[in-house]
Amino acid sequence: MLLNFHDDAKKAMSKIDNKTKGRIFDGLLGLPSKGDIKALTGKKKGKLRLRIGDWRVVYYIKDDIIEVLEITPRGGAYE
Repeated sequence: MLLNFHDDAKKAMSKIDNKTKGRIFDGLLGLPSKGDIKALTGKKKGKLRLRIGDWRVVYYIKDDIIEVLEITPRGGAYE
């Protein structure tokens, strides 16, 4: 699978420390079967959430491409 980071996700990744970045990449590369994954509802219906420690990665999968929409700390992921 390929990873595609949208602008918001790229901006968030630039502000995260290297250890956490590595954990996020490992989690994303293990998709779709590995990790704490939950389907979202409401405004983000159809999207998935991957929990990596205190970070949340919101994404969806289309044609074998993981589209990463946002990477946020736990508290701001569901607004």
